[in-house]
Amino acid sequence: MDWWRKECKRLEIRERQLHRWGATLEQVEELLEEYGKLRIALEKQNMHWASMIVGMNAEPILYWRMALEDERRKQQEQNPV
Repeated sequence: MDWWRKECKRLEIRERQLHRWGATLEQVEELLEEYGKLRIALEKQNMHWASMIVGMNAEPILYWRMALEDERRKQQEQNPV
């Protein structure tokens, strides 16, 4: 198995764990950052097709982050400091 596929699998497992345990916005952002680092490493090696696959895997996490941001914003509006 290619190194990048192993890394993708590790990130997918991490994502499932975060879903199961209930992730914070910060944890989701860290996961996205790890996907971004993997994409950069693949691009540097001219593995554009692999980078696209990693990007497609990360796309649902972007929506997850947006939902968590909306939830946080609503909580702040309801309970202003």
